[in-house]
Amino acid sequence: MGNATSLAYGPGSLFQIDSTVYDIHLVSVRDRTLVIGRPIVYVVVDTFSRLVVGFFCTIENASWRSAIFALENVVSEKSMYCESIGVKGVTQEMWPSSHLPSAIIADNAEFDTFSSDQLTEIFGIRLDNTPPYRADWKPFVERAFLQLNQSTVSRLPGKVTTKERGDRDSRQDAAITLPALRRILALAFLSYNGLADIEDYPRDANMIADRVPANPLRLWDWGIENRTGQQRFYPPDVIRTHLLPRGKASVTAFGVEFKGLNFYSPVLEKAGWFTKARIVGSAEVKVSFDPITTAEIYLHVLESDALDLTGIEVLRVKDLILVPLEVIEERGFEKNMSWEDMDAVLSNERLERRAQKALQDKIRLTSRIDAIATQEIKATKDALKQKSNQSKASRVKGTRVTRKVEKEAEREAFRTQQQLKSQTTSTLPVAIANSDQPSKVIQFKSSVASAAKAAASMLIMPVSKEDDSK
Repeated sequence: MGNATSLAYGPGSLFQIDSTVYDIHLVSVRDRTLVIGRPIVYVVVDTFSRLVVGFFCTIENASWRSAIFALENVVSEKSMYCESIGVKGVTQEMWPSSHLPSAIIADNAEFDTFSSDQLTEIFGIRLDNTPPYRADWKPFVERAFLQLNQSTVSRLPGKVTTKERGDRDSRQDAAITLPALRRILALAFLSYNGLADIEDYPRDANMIADRVPANPLRLWDWGIENRTGQQRFYPPDVIRTHLLPRGKASVTAFGVEFKGLNFYSPVLEKAGWFTKARIVGSAEVKVSFDPITTAEIYLHVLESDALDLTGIEVLRVKDLILVPLEVIEERGFEKNMSWEDMDAVLSNERLERRAQKALQDKIRLTSRIDAIATQEIKATKDALKQKSNQSKASRVKGTRVTRKVEKEAEREAFRTQQQLKSQTTSTLPVAIANSDQPSKVIQFKSSVASAAKAAASMLIMPVSKEDDSK
């Protein structure tokens, strides 16, 4: 690829983003006696200046959602962010980056998703995914990870080391919490940006003439002043919500139904959406959702939908408006769960309903079987009472003969049944005869014939002349 720096003309032309499992074990904030494992660290580096423009540290698995938070940190004012996590005294000049780039080189795993396409659709960012096992396509972010490990991990308790037989388990030394690690990383990146000397940086003639040192912060400042770096500013919440996963929901009479939960906004009620759904039926809409919380989703609407959004905080990008909808709590815990946990709850509820129905069906079946058995027992006892002089031995004696007779009766009944099926539209002729007059044939409908045919296929009856009309 030649010199990787040549891919970027100035600050913000191209960012590189990647994630790694950090080589340290953390402890729980809520109970420091418990080890929670190793965190995932996302780092975003500007290709032109090598400045670390954003990072995110989490214990969530590597995913598109975690990458979104790294991009949200990219556009955040770092002085405000550092203040929010407890790192005091950081000024905008010390960490000046707070905008989106023209293009991003990213890892294929997290960014090869439908949601990542929204980077291009909404923000116009070109996304270049690296092929697997080609870390050399993101050389500067890989170098940032290396320097991060060298400057921080070696000094921290709970660091992962090559373990030999008999060595102490490094997890037993864990003492750092996730919030504390975020503060440590912020300080480490501040130091790197301001003090690092990039030995192999290819400075051009203009940089040499201006005596620009090969330092990330100084290169960034020089590039902003002398190169046409592409700086596009967006509020962090706009970045987060517009890059969240999307899905399809239904507007019903009870709210906006999404993944088994109902959501509500007074804006939609005022516009008559729920009333219309009650009259004409449900309608499909698009929404965005945060996988980590079911508290709210964001409805996609356009200016042309003419909703009265007075007093409602919405997010706008181009002609797309995201309207927040709050979950309708029917169980009392919807706001406190992730979608993964909620899917598990709803799945368990479906299984419980299925099990309850199966139990009810089993009880109903048992009841019907017991009713039949009770009736049969009573009929058999009544029959035995009529033969009170029959011995127990005589009842079971000759079973083979009795079985043969019963078998013939079953076969005859089956043949009769098959004949009835084949003649459902036929009629049953009944001859009425007398020695003094010719016989007549009365045609019965098949429904009447079904009852009569069980007795005989033809009935010959001598009747008088007076009864002939009957």
